[in-house]
Amino acid sequence: MIKKLLLKVFVLCLFFCQFVNKAQAQYATGGATNTSLNAITLTDVKQGINGVAITAPANLVVELKIPTLFSPNGDGVNDEFVIKDLGDYAQNELIVINRWGNEVYRQADYKSNWSGTGLNEGTYFYILRLKKSNGESWLIKKGYVTLIRTFKK
Repeated sequence: MIKKLLLKVFVLCLFFCQFVNKAQAQYATGGATNTSLNAITLTDVKQGINGVAITAPANLVVELKIPTLFSPNGDGVNDEFVIKDLGDYAQNELIVINRWGNEVYRQADYKSNWSGTGLNEGTYFYILRLKKSNGESWLIKKGYVTLIRTFKK
């Protein structure tokens, strides 16, 4: 019984630590009693067992899902450069550069709404600056994205 509960708590912790912010974790567990940045105490509502504490690193970095292709052709599918889980960061800035090194787009507090307006099809390079909270230093992600307007399935 206890082993089953501990396994359940471990799986929940993995899920919560990677994908859910602190407020959502409190709601989803139905009984979180300690929701500091580095620990959460879960309550098994069905069994009424309290006090299982799981500690996660305070500087846990959520792995972003950054696409390498988008097709802003007006069909409603992949029309914007959408970076999933970007809302888990307090601050961000996206800089897009063309193949000649010219900056073609810059946006602080990027909201996954770049559509490549005015740009030709091709590969562009990005620099994504991220901060978990105001006191931390910037985390830098670099990569490329291909813009294709005439994408055929």
